[in-house]
Amino acid sequence: LPTAASAASVHITVSSSAKFVLSSSSVLSVPGNLTVNGTFTASGTSTVQFNGTALQQIGGAPASFIFYDLKVNNSSGLYLSADININNQLIMLSGDFDLRNNNVNLGSTGSVSSETSAKRIKATDGTTDGRGSGTIYTTKTLGIGSYTNIAGLGLNITTATNFGATTIKRGHLRQQGSGDYSSNYSIYRYYEIIPTGKTVNYGTVTINYFPAFELNGHTDGQLVIFQSVNMGGPTYWTPLSTTNTSPQVVATTVTNNLANIKLAVGSNSIPLPIELLSFTATCTQNPAPSTQHPEPSTQQSFSNGQPPQKPTTAILQLNAAPMPNIGK
Repeated sequence: LPTAASAASVHITVSSSAKFVLSSSSVLSVPGNLTVNGTFTASGTSTVQFNGTALQQIGGAPASFIFYDLKVNNSSGLYLSADININNQLIMLSGDFDLRNNNVNLGSTGSVSSETSAKRIKATDGTTDGRGSGTIYTTKTLGIGSYTNIAGLGLNITTATNFGATTIKRGHLRQQGSGDYSSNYSIYRYYEIIPTGKTVNYGTVTINYFPAFELNGHTDGQLVIFQSVNMGGPTYWTPLSTTNTSPQVVATTVTNNLANIKLAVGSNSIPLPIELLSFTATCTQNPAPSTQHPEPSTQQSFSNGQPPQKPTTAILQLNAAPMPNIGK
């Protein structure tokens, strides 16, 4: 399309052998679906706006699907059935943007703007919130300092060390508890943070959320951030030191010695039992009690409980599985 052109179509389809190029400063208004099986490139400072009145779709099996500015301006919403790239802005004007099971790559320059509770990014199975596996992600270089609302994804990080090139993913699939509490689920938002610089001293993480739609049965004000942990055995969730003042939840004890830092949000509204999987105690016969005590091994899953203290008169081997209320 020529510079500054405006085109309107009911549906647009790009065949497998075709290339569609939207030149700089062009505006393409799409009141229907956009299906790409070839190559779609919206370059320069171009804008593609979805402004239909019925639910719209971006789909196909594209070789390349690149937007510069993408505007969602349809109160009925827009959903993905293909992965896309956005080099500048995803602009939320009206209606929700449903990732479903697909991904949006913002690269190092893209961001989300104007998102609110009334016009938000979500991931459904076509019907129900929290059932889609799609993500929206960016890659940023993070040094030591404070970063607020990174790429518009609703995540704040205050770094204690140099993270280097860092991929940050936001998803809305409800995260499942582990062990005996696998029927519990998190709120409809989670993050993955993948830094290239590793250290145990991570910093502070703040997760923003939309209480009206994402709580999944949890009580606002009682939320706890959990980190997914795998130390060579089963994967489990461990609670972090958390402050919850709606619509933010803040954690200060994130560990960064894992390749993939995955954070979800549950709650502590139900008392947290510890289930003993095995227990072995050996009394000492010496006058002085043994001082060799193995560390208790705990597996915590969406719980705000604390592991038991070291024994003082016996050697204790404990496998514990505290579980919380993480939702429906």
